[in-house]
This record gives sequence, structure tokens and C-alpha cells, in this order.
Amino acid sequence: MKYRKSGGAVIAAVAAVALAACSSSSPQVTQPTVSAGAQELTGTVTYWHAYSADSPEVATLEGTIIPAFEKLHPGVTVNDVPIPYDELHQKLITAAAGEQLPDLVRADIGWVPELANLGVLEPLSTSMPDFKTYSAQVYPGTLATNLWKGTYYGLPLDTNTRVLLYDASLFEKVKGVQNLVDMYKAGYMPDIILGDSGGLATSDGLATDKYATILDGPWMYPIFASQYPDFTVSASQVPAGPGGSVSVVGGEDIVMTQSSKNKAAATEFMRYLLSEESQLAMAKIGQMPVLSNLGPQLASINAYYSQFVEQLQTAKPRPPTPAWSQIDSIMQDEIRAAIRGDKTVQQALDEAASQADALLAQFN
Repeated sequence: MKYRKSGGAVIAAVAAVALAACSSSSPQVTQPTVSAGAQELTGTVTYWHAYSADSPEVATLEGTIIPAFEKLHPGVTVNDVPIPYDELHQKLITAAAGEQLPDLVRADIGWVPELANLGVLEPLSTSMPDFKTYSAQVYPGTLATNLWKGTYYGLPLDTNTRVLLYDASLFEKVKGVQNLVDMYKAGYMPDIILGDSGGLATSDGLATDKYATILDGPWMYPIFASQYPDFTVSASQVPAGPGGSVSVVGGEDIVMTQSSKNKAAATEFMRYLLSEESQLAMAKIGQMPVLSNLGPQLASINAYYSQFVEQLQTAKPRPPTPAWSQIDSIMQDEIRAAIRGDKTVQQALDEAASQADALLAQFN
């Protein structure tokens, strides 16, 4: 899921973690293999994604992953199309109406139930013969983001989660921790928590000793390294509640459209994207793999991956529903109302639950 450096991101994270449940165990994994007869595949596979056109992700995709796949399958050409994240969702909805969708999409995990509900995605758990082989290899929380009404419409492609990042030196001056609302009222939190303006971005606030802690993801480490090379960030698991230490699953899924004209080749490319070689290639430039068996190897690629790998063992997805974006907005609005003092915490949460229940009922 796309990262936003704003108070909304903090509220969304708090809301999503609050909705998370108890932990799950990791499945035993098997190594993907090339499907029988795959060498005879031919045609073009069109793949839409939101990697920035000048990013290392695109360079790795186009310079390493696609050439390796096409070498295995000389009859297949993969046409990848970078589309800005903020445009991709609307482009998918518009293309669905005009039946102009690509074969494959790297979709934000929040979009999969919506697209599945529109009837434009291939039901992989019923149409892909070896779906269970691949689904058994990934973190359970990432797999769950593809589930809609009992059917899986995609497979996880990359993932992330949030852990507690903090400035260890600043903690020596901090005498106590109060709850979210009390902290704001006491002046310990900036106005950014109430919107996208005012205050400091999380990266700036933590690195300049203005914030003691933030709840954030692995993308922060390259940011700190680039902007604040002398800053040392520490990390720990999300503080445990009654259900344990539970954070929220982020990332993207790979989905196939029902209108694909080359489903056999598209399926084979999906398999390759979930191979160890592809997942490790992306891990080297900051994309966390979804294959749970790769966890022990990631620390040798980036040491900071360790905390996130551990947190992913119990991370849970946001509710997989087409209404999630609306529920997210409701949660943010109601929690902000409590922070401002317009409502009590109980009143705000009751109102959020009531509105969310009404939206969820529309899709039952």
C-alpha cells in the first residue's frame, strides 16, 4: 500500500492495527518450478504497475527479471507499462468499463476486493491449477489481501509492515507515555496528526529529535540514509496488546484480468515473479519478498529487514472489502474528532463502527 508522509498515514496505521486480530503460523514452503509445457508459450503479456519510471524497481524489472523470464520462454514478450500510482487506480476503473485492461496488474492490496467485486479479475484459486503450491509459500497476512467472498483473486507480490521506529538517545529524556488523545492535548504531538498540513513529516521529526517514536515501514531507512546520514534509528516490534504484537500488512498483489487474451503466458510470468530469484532481485533494491522462507536471508541484504520479517509473522491485512477506502476515511475523521475533543473516544469509535458496519453490509 502506498506510503503517505502525513498525519493521515499515522491515523490509518493506528486504525488498521486496531482492527487486526491474533497471530498465524507460517506455512511450510516449496520452491516454484517451471510448469510443464511452459517452454512452448508464445505471445505478449502486458503488465501494468506503479513503479516510478526512473526507479531502481523498474530498472530491475526491465533489466533483470523480464529478460530472465523471456530467456526461459523465448516465444513470450513481456510489455511492462509504468503508470503513476495516483493515476493507476482510476485508469483501472476506466479500462474495466471499456474492457481495455492489461493481462496482469501489480495492484495495491486495497484495490483487489474492489476489482474482484467489479467482476474483472480472474479467480486464481479456481483457475490456476497450482495455486495452492504458491499460496502456501507466502505470509498468511499477505495472502488474505486477495480474498473476496471465499475466492482468491490474486497472489501477494511484495509486502511491508510497520514497526516502532525510535530515537534511542531521545528516550533517555522521555519520562512517560500517555494515550494518543492525552499526548496531543498535552502538546506532545504536532498538528500534523489532524491533517496533511502543519508539523513535520515523520522522517524529519524523528531524525531531528522532535518526535520520540513513529510507526513506520522499511521505506524509511533509505530516506534516513539519504536525508539524515548521521542519524541512527532503532526499531522494535509493535507493543503487544491482548492479541499480541500485531501490525498491518502493506504491499501489492499480482492479479490477472478475466479479459486477458494470453492467460497461459500471463500465469507463467506470475509464477516467475514469485520465484526466489525474482523476489531476491527486488529485495536488493528495497522491495520486501512475500516468500516466508526468504526471511532468514534478508538480513544479509539489508540488516533493517529483520524487525519487519519478525513483525510479518503476525501482521494482519486491512479488512478485504471494496469499502475499505471509505472505512479508512471514516476512522481517520472519527479519531481526529476525538483528538480535537469534539467527541469522547467512545463516541468516536461507536460512530466509526456504526458507519463501517453499514458499508460492510452492502457487500455481504
